[in-house]
Amino acid sequence: MGENVQYDIAASQADTNGAPAVPASPPVSLKERLEKLIESSQQLIKRMDENDIPDPTFAAECQEDFSKLPPETVTERFALLDLLNDLTFLVHGASQSITDVAQNAMADSATLNILNYFNFWDAVPLDGDASFAEIAKAVRLPQEAVEAILPYAFCNRIFEPVTIGDPNSRIRHTSRSAAMIKDPTLRIIVNLTIDGLGGPLSILNRALEKNFLGKDKLTNEISETPFGMLYKGGPLGQFKDYYDWLDRDGEGERKGWRQRDMVESLRLAKEKMGAESALLEALDWAGAGKATVVDLGGSGGHDDVPLAEKFPDLKIIVQDLPSCQAKFDDGYISDELKKRVSFLAHDFFTPQPIQADIYLFKWVFYDWSNKDIVKIIQALVPALRPGARVLVLDLMVDVGPEAAAVMPRSLLKYSNVISLKTLSLFGHTKQAAKKMTDLFKAADERFEIIRDEVAGTFMTFEAVWRG
Repeated sequence: MGENVQYDIAASQADTNGAPAVPASPPVSLKERLEKLIESSQQLIKRMDENDIPDPTFAAECQEDFSKLPPETVTERFALLDLLNDLTFLVHGASQSITDVAQNAMADSATLNILNYFNFWDAVPLDGDASFAEIAKAVRLPQEAVEAILPYAFCNRIFEPVTIGDPNSRIRHTSRSAAMIKDPTLRIIVNLTIDGLGGPLSILNRALEKNFLGKDKLTNEISETPFGMLYKGGPLGQFKDYYDWLDRDGEGERKGWRQRDMVESLRLAKEKMGAESALLEALDWAGAGKATVVDLGGSGGHDDVPLAEKFPDLKIIVQDLPSCQAKFDDGYISDELKKRVSFLAHDFFTPQPIQADIYLFKWVFYDWSNKDIVKIIQALVPALRPGARVLVLDLMVDVGPEAAAVMPRSLLKYSNVISLKTLSLFGHTKQAAKKMTDLFKAADERFEIIRDEVAGTFMTFEAVWRG
């Protein structure tokens, strides 16, 4: 049904503009989906065999490695997931599939969050098993609660009883729960998305009703967002905005723990996206000579290591909130590189204190509103000298209607969820984003635009200050 709606909307818009209407997609049926599923599954198995990838199982010792597959198989696998999702909806039927989401979606997230928050992962030996009582003792929760939580997790293939059907069975890992031990980054992702975003997303309907019902536009005011209702003087604290919460949440040594997790998750996400090569190829760094580069919102400076290593004439100053310095100091950047790569605590909404040749924003703007991006750019102006360059590398989270029409819905979700996130945290959506050229011109007409390019899901922008 989702596909039909998407194409019908496109057709309606085309008719309005006088252009040829987009033909409606053919009906989706159970039989048609099943036939395609068999074909697509066989194709995936063939590719796995060709690349010596073992058949995945739910056993804890399963070592899946889809990274060996050719790049084009990423889209193929997401298309296969679309077929599986469609079959789930069709087998359940329209009414029951909606009921299942209503009953299970929150419980799925809550269970995963609980398991992660109380570290159930380490309560069960990776190569052994544990009783309910042993797990309850390890996580310091009543056994009665543990016996309610884990059976629901079993339904999602997260942990499993050694003996199916035995209420007193010992518990062991599955591949899904074992992944939380083998890849600690997953724990950070669960914390940032479910524990961090779960509250604001759960009251998005109330925030829209209270602040925007009957209105034509969003205001981008933090106090009117779900995040603001909870964390800006609400029941969960007094914070200026989401980033202030990341920076200050926690007491004592725990203060800023969310920011440290965010830095680490961004570092690993950028590795997977190929951010290093994108940065190295974004500019003629060798031609820049002995240039000073300010990396704004640079987290712990991890992205700057390959840049500094490959171009020894560059001097790089990493700027971010104070809590990011711990990641800068954690040994990832060698003492030798720290002679040319330094950290300066700085809020990029405040006037820029460093006169530099190049100002760099890497994956910073995608979750800020247009209004805030203009403010961030304007904060550079006091330090700019004629000829200074501003380089922006960012995600294009609004993929556009043409790409969306052919992109697997399972993949498209990753783009669309960012708009829900920014709506809940900041009061804006990326569908309303303007091209970077417009934002720089709105900030100051003295910027000369050199590049404003989009390739796939990446955007590269360059401007020069003419003063």
